[in-house]
Amino acid sequence: MVRLFVLCCIFSSTLVFANNSDSTDSNDFVQASHSSRGGIGLINTPTARFSDDGEFGLGLSVEAPYNRMFAKMQFFPWLEAVLKYTKGYNQPYIEWSESEAWTDKGMDIKFRVLEEGKSHFGWLPEKIIPNLAIGLQDFGGTGAYATEFIVASKRFNNIDLTLGMGWGTLAGVDHISNPLGWFNNL
Repeated sequence: MVRLFVLCCIFSSTLVFANNSDSTDSNDFVQASHSSRGGIGLINTPTARFSDDGEFGLGLSVEAPYNRMFAKMQFFPWLEAVLKYTKGYNQPYIEWSESEAWTDKGMDIKFRVLEEGKSHFGWLPEKIIPNLAIGLQDFGGTGAYATEFIVASKRFNNIDLTLGMGWGTLAGVDHISNPLGWFNNL
């Protein structure tokens, strides 16, 4: 049954993308992708892209050993919020418990600082301005996935480039101190 569901999803997705593949103008179809953590991003990495104003979405992410349910809300063009519930099967909830899973509830938030192509400064040309966003992940939960980030995204025709820096679970090494570290100590 699960295989049939997955095949139906893949088939219907192929039809949707095939319908938009004959477009000659790269700006006709610009779709922001969802990350596995619920917000707009690339797999586990946030981007500075946002979905349409007022959009509400529900989702499920399954990447062993974690299962995640999330609700994403785009309240304003500059504000994205995600509520998520994660169930991990890599450690017990309590050492003496029979349960094989632990749970984490969290909240993510992302703010747009600059909008692509709109210069708020008179001396910068509009064509070089990227989308710029800052965000916090899992600040309303246990902190198991706590992350702070700053990210910029810029589109060049059909290529969408993203560059950013993150702390917490997004950091690969710990040689740059977190400028938002005080927030976790509140």
